[in-house]
Amino acid sequence: GGKKIRIVEHIINNLNSDQLFLGTHQDIIDTLGISKVTVVNTFKELAKAGVLVKVRNGTYQYALATQGQS
Repeated sequence: GGKKIRIVEHIINNLNSDQLFLGTHQDIIDTLGISKVTVVNTFKELAKAGVLVKVRNGTYQYALATQGQS
């Protein structure tokens, strides 16, 4: 629901110029006040859908930004 949308908005609003989100689950928990379970499950859903790709801990590639580009 609404909490997942807030997480996605936070990720999109905090992408760097390389379309990377630099932040941990804990950063989002602290910033948005959303439970760890909700944050972890949202990241898993975004990864499964191909929206976010984990590069390493605390670094995620926003994959939608690169789809359709060659």
